[in-house]
Amino acid sequence: MFLKSEKNKTILSVTLICLVGGIIYANSLYGPFQYDDYDYIIQKVGIRDVSDFSAIWHTLGNPTRVITFLSFALNYHFHGLNTFGYHMTNLIIHLINGVLVYWLTFLTFQTPRMKHEKTAQNKHFIALFCSLIFIAHPLQTQAVSYIVQRFASLATLFYLVSMCLYVKGRLSEKNSYGYFIGSLVSAVFGMFTKEIVFTLPLIVILYEVIFLTGGSFKKIFEDKTIRLFIVTLLGTLLIVPALFSFRVSNVLLRSMASGSHEGDVITSGNYLLTQFKVITLYVKLLFIPIGQNVLYHFPLSKSIFELPTLLSFVFLLLILGLGVKLYKRKVLIAFGIFWFFITLLVESSVIPIHHVIFEHRLYLPMVGFALVLCAALYDYVKNPKVVHIILGMIIVVCSVLTIERNKIWQDEILLWNDIALKSPGMSRPAANLGYIYTKRDQYDKALIYLNQAIELSGDKAYDYVNRGLVYQRLGKADMAFKDYDRAIEIQPNLAEAYGNKGLLYLEQGKFDEALKEFNQALKLKPAHANSYNNRGRVYFSQKKYSQALSDYNRAAELDSHFFDPIFNRGAVYLVQKKYDLALRDFNQAIEMNPQFSAAYLYRSYVYKAYRQYDKAVNDALKAKIKGFHVDQDYFNDLKKLSLAL
Repeated sequence: MFLKSEKNKTILSVTLICLVGGIIYANSLYGPFQYDDYDYIIQKVGIRDVSDFSAIWHTLGNPTRVITFLSFALNYHFHGLNTFGYHMTNLIIHLINGVLVYWLTFLTFQTPRMKHEKTAQNKHFIALFCSLIFIAHPLQTQAVSYIVQRFASLATLFYLVSMCLYVKGRLSEKNSYGYFIGSLVSAVFGMFTKEIVFTLPLIVILYEVIFLTGGSFKKIFEDKTIRLFIVTLLGTLLIVPALFSFRVSNVLLRSMASGSHEGDVITSGNYLLTQFKVITLYVKLLFIPIGQNVLYHFPLSKSIFELPTLLSFVFLLLILGLGVKLYKRKVLIAFGIFWFFITLLVESSVIPIHHVIFEHRLYLPMVGFALVLCAALYDYVKNPKVVHIILGMIIVVCSVLTIERNKIWQDEILLWNDIALKSPGMSRPAANLGYIYTKRDQYDKALIYLNQAIELSGDKAYDYVNRGLVYQRLGKADMAFKDYDRAIEIQPNLAEAYGNKGLLYLEQGKFDEALKEFNQALKLKPAHANSYNNRGRVYFSQKKYSQALSDYNRAAELDSHFFDPIFNRGAVYLVQKKYDLALRDFNQAIEMNPQFSAAYLYRSYVYKAYRQYDKAVNDALKAKIKGFHVDQDYFNDLKKLSLAL
C-alpha cells in the first residue's frame, strides 16, 4: 500500500538518491585542497571576508562567477581552510541536483506530449534511474570531489531549478507567475555562477516546442504570460556578454597557449575543430568510463580533413541526425541528445579556452545522457523488469567506479601520479609532483621530478623557481641563484623568483642585496605576504624595528593563516622588552601551528623575563622535543632558577 501513493514513491526515491550519493562520496569528504583550489580559494584573499561583497565581486576580471566565490567565502567564514566543510557543501549541491533531475524528469511526463506515452507508466522508475545515473556516474567526480569545480555543479543547480520552476509554472493552472518569477531569478543567479547557464533560454524554447506546444514555435508567443516569460528569459542572454563589457571579439578572437598540449596555440578555429574529437571522447567516457584523467594530453586539430577529426565530426553528425529522426517517435531520447549538445555549446564550440578538455564540463550534459540511456532502454526493451535489472547493474558499476575514482582526490601525490601515468608527455604533473615533494622536505624525489619537468617543457619559469628552492634548501646556493636567474630571464615579472633570491641573500647575511630583491618582488606583486615577511626579517636584522613591524603586520593582514609574521613580530616585541605583546604573538603563533618549535623557545624567554621559570622550562623542553636546537646552558640555567624559586 505504501508504494501505491505517488507522494510515498517520491519520498522513497529522494531518500534513495541521497543515500546512494552520500555513500559513494563519503570517501571524498576529507580530501585536501587540490590543483586550482590553491589559486581560486587559498590564494584569493578577497574571499576571506564574506561581508566584503565588493572584493568578492572583483575576485576575477569579470564577475561571471561571483555567486560561486560568495559560496567559497561562506565556507571560509564557517570552516576556515578545513576542507570538510567545502566538500560537504559540494556533496549537498550534488544531491540537490540529483533530486532536481528526478523532479524535472517526472514533470516532463506530465506534459501534453508525454502524459499519454506508454513509457509514462514507468515515470517514477525512469525519473529515479535518470537521477541515480546522474548521481553515480564516475565522470561527475571531478565536479564534486574537486572543490573548485563547484563552478559547474552550482551553476547546474540554478539551471535545473530554473527549468523545474518553468515547467511547473507551465503545468499549473493558477499561480504560474510565482513559478515563472522564481525561474527567472534562478536563471539570473546562474548567469553569475558560471557562463554555461547562457544556454538555458535555448533549452527552455526547445522544451516548449517539443513537450508543450505540439511542435509549433508560433504557439509559444500566443499566450501573453508565456510570451512575457520567454522574452524576459531571452533578455538574460545579455548578462554574460555585459559582464565582459560586450567585448565579444576579445573573447572569440583571442589566442593562447594550450594547457592540454605544450607548444600548441589555441584559436577559435582550431579549438572548434578539436572539440569534435573531444566530444567524441566524452561520448565514449559516458558509456565506458575507463581511463579518466584530470589533465588530458590532447593535441589540437589543424584541419577538418585530419582523419580522427573528420571521423569524429561524422560520428557527431550521425548522433544529431538520430536525434532529429527520433524527434517525432522517441521524443525523450531526442530531447536528451539535444540537451547534451546544447549544454556543451559554451565550452565546446568556438570560444577558445586554455584547456580543450575537462571532465567536469560533462556535469550538466550528463542530464541529457541519463535521459537518453533510460528512455532508450524503456522504449526498446519490452520487459520493464529486465530494464530495472540492467539499470540497477549499471548504477552499481558506476557507484563502484566512483568510489574508486574518489581515492585519487584524497592525496596530492595520488592525484598527480595518476595524471603523470596517463599523460606522460606533459610537464605539469612532474612539476607539481616536484613541488609537492619539496613541501614535504623530500628533496631527492623533488629534484627527480623537477628535472623531468624542465626536460619536458624547457621554458617554464616556475619550474626553475621550484628547483632553485630545492637547491637552496640543500645548501647549493650557486645552483639556486642560477635557476632563479634563468626563471627571471624567461619571465622578468615573476615576483616569486625575486623573492626567493632575496631569501637566499638574507640567509647569506647580504642584507642590502636581499632588500633590493624583496622590493622588486613587492613592486611586481604588491599583495605577496611572503615577501613582506622576509623583508621584515631584513629590517629586523638591521635593527630597523618599526619598519620590520610594519612589514610583519602587512604580511599577517594579507594572509590570516600565515603564522611566520606573527612569530617574527613577537620577536621584535621581545627585543623591545614589550613582553605582553610578545607573549600575545607567540601564543597566537603556537595556536596557529602547535608544531612551531621556535615559538615555544621564544615564549620561554618571555616567561623567564616574567620569572615564571616552570613555564619557561616547560616551553624550552617542548621546543627541544619538537627538534629545535636549545642551548644546553640556557636550559640548565632555567632548571636551576626553577628549583631555586
